[in-house]
Amino acid sequence: MKINAQSPSVQRIIIGADILIKEKEYIKANNELERAFRITNTDSALFLRLAHLRSKQGLLEESESFADRKSTRLNS
Repeated sequence: MKINAQSPSVQRIIIGADILIKEKEYIKANNELERAFRITNTDSALFLRLAHLRSKQGLLEESESFADRKSTRLNS
């Protein structure tokens, strides 16, 4: 999935989380994405990645919630 974050530091975290997701290291990926979330909670790329991770974890309601936040941010 190629979605660029607004911040280079957040982008690096997302790339690392993507690798962890491919390796099915979901808890580690979540920790990385939470770290990025502490840097910024307005980046739509981050919401999309969190939605993707929650989907992989089978947490579909949470996935939908993050996807909704992403679309809200894009429409603002």
